[in-house]
Amino acid sequence: MKRLKLLTFLTVNLLIGLPLNQVVVAQQGVIEIQQELFPDPLVISGNSLARVKKECGLLPSQPNQIIVVQQSIPYLRLTLEGEEKATLLVDGPGGRFCMLPDGNPPEMTGFWSPGEYKVYVGNLSPGRHVYRVHLSRFKNSPNRL
Repeated sequence: MKRLKLLTFLTVNLLIGLPLNQVVVAQQGVIEIQQELFPDPLVISGNSLARVKKECGLLPSQPNQIIVVQQSIPYLRLTLEGEEKATLLVDGPGGRFCMLPDGNPPEMTGFWSPGEYKVYVGNLSPGRHVYRVHLSRFKNSPNRL
């Protein structure tokens, strides 16, 4: 009985606290984005198995995330939060863009055309790596890394 009350208490507090939290974590898979992004920033977390050598370090064989942009977005910032040797490859309507570690988190900013963007999270070191991808329409978000 005490466990049930504790579980109920924790569940209710978690549900009440979620709307107050500015960062919401999305699941891996396909994310569709309209011109408005809610929540902002949108945070996607996951694990990446870096093992295929490509121009952007060691990458997984399949994209970690697919982002579908429904309408043109004048400004969108995609920032990778990962281990110090994390790499980012974005393959979209405008081409393939590789961001290597340079002391700052790998980031892609600017105008995003409608279409499908395949996001690969890699690393310069082999193995499984934990990451978070932040998507924001703001240049200087209060939750910026």
